[in-house]
Amino acid sequence: MARSISIFSALAVSMILTRIITVEELGQYRTIWILYGVLGPVVTGSLSGLLYYRGSDDSKRSESITLGLLLSSFLGVFMFLIVWLGFPWWETLFHAEGLYVAFRNFSIYMLFSGFSSVIESVFVLKHRNKWLFTHNLISNSFEVSSIVIPFYLGYSLEVVSFCMIAAPLLRSIFLIFFTKSDWTSVSWNQIKKSLPFDIRYVGGLMLVSIAGTASVNMDSWFVRWFYANDAIFAHYVIGARKIPFISALLNAAASALLIQLGKQFKEQKFKESFATIKMISSTLFSIIAPFLVLFLLFSEQLMQLLFGGFESSAPVFQVYLGTVVVHFLFSDTILLALGKSNLVFWASAIELVVNAVLSVCFLYWIGFTGPAWATLIAHIVYILICKFLADSQMPQKVPFSDYFSIKYAAKSFLVMAILTGLFFIQTSYYQTSVYVFVSYLVVLLAIQFVIFKPQIIQLKSILSPVKVGDSDFDEKM
Repeated sequence: MARSISIFSALAVSMILTRIITVEELGQYRTIWILYGVLGPVVTGSLSGLLYYRGSDDSKRSESITLGLLLSSFLGVFMFLIVWLGFPWWETLFHAEGLYVAFRNFSIYMLFSGFSSVIESVFVLKHRNKWLFTHNLISNSFEVSSIVIPFYLGYSLEVVSFCMIAAPLLRSIFLIFFTKSDWTSVSWNQIKKSLPFDIRYVGGLMLVSIAGTASVNMDSWFVRWFYANDAIFAHYVIGARKIPFISALLNAAASALLIQLGKQFKEQKFKESFATIKMISSTLFSIIAPFLVLFLLFSEQLMQLLFGGFESSAPVFQVYLGTVVVHFLFSDTILLALGKSNLVFWASAIELVVNAVLSVCFLYWIGFTGPAWATLIAHIVYILICKFLADSQMPQKVPFSDYFSIKYAAKSFLVMAILTGLFFIQTSYYQTSVYVFVSYLVVLLAIQFVIFKPQIIQLKSILSPVKVGDSDFDEKM
């Protein structure tokens, strides 16, 4: 739920900004976020992984939290320096002429965001899980306001970027006071003893996270580098997104699988493990796939509904829908459950290289949508590599049918076929509009709930124990 608030807040910011500022201003605003799109998730994910790993023992909770604060301070300063000192290079690379003040202010935002990135993990370690929802609701509401209100009042990007500092600054102040009983009860000798190990552990997580996160955001970097036009960049990044509720559902499913598979693999219950994988992947596909088809068919109308226009972003969005499909195999989650994060890193590194090479080539050959196709192909390569590596770790050969059941998802294929047929029949007689799209969406929601109600209940029971506390605001870019 906490993660969902952040995702939907990010979407809300984009929906509002596309209606109150010019497309050129939106392109400039998204440009200052481009570095945080990689650095933010990397820092948050690696530090959260360390805290969850070390803090599972209550006797070491205070020590773990103190180490987390120390490392988050260092990483916050590191992000600050990358943006502040590297601006001359970023200015050339991202065509950011005239954005010096905005980048400088945003580097301070990244400083405090880096430090406060551990706050939700701290809530979990201190057994304040119920605080997560309230914290995220208040924090994201304040952060959304710090962006939207100054823009609405007509202030420049320089002023907006300065106002944005307030939200992570307040989170940092709250974090210091909230953890005072922890960092005041730990001696420096305790910290010094375990610091080398923790630095290596965080470093390993960051390497994996950098490769994975950079490969996802690589396309927007190349589009910003290739096109000096702010409007073109704005149209691309509006289309280069995933549907919030689908992303949240897949993240929760991956977290649930990671917990279950980790236990089952340790007990050598491989048959039961793949039965769980097949059930979750097939169920998620059955529920989600018809909506992907609907969004594909009505992509222009969806852009109109959400962003008040930006129909030219629809081709990019259509390609990005394909990146969702490949993740139903959960082959990377299997590797993580096996403790093979090093293999995930190498698969992510290959994905990064493939994405970079194809993005450059496709920009020249295809144009505007080229990097989106490069991202889709790189995603497929990554998932297939992870599947090959995961299969190699199993005691016997694993057929594709152990990952996914086509028979189980047969109803979903029928719904998609009927939906596609109705669309083409309807478009031959009536002009497609936002109202028609909303009608289809409401009917599809009702049909999916009726047909897959038992599966939805079963899936909910599996995902309900999972508490996803880590949130990133980077999708508000």
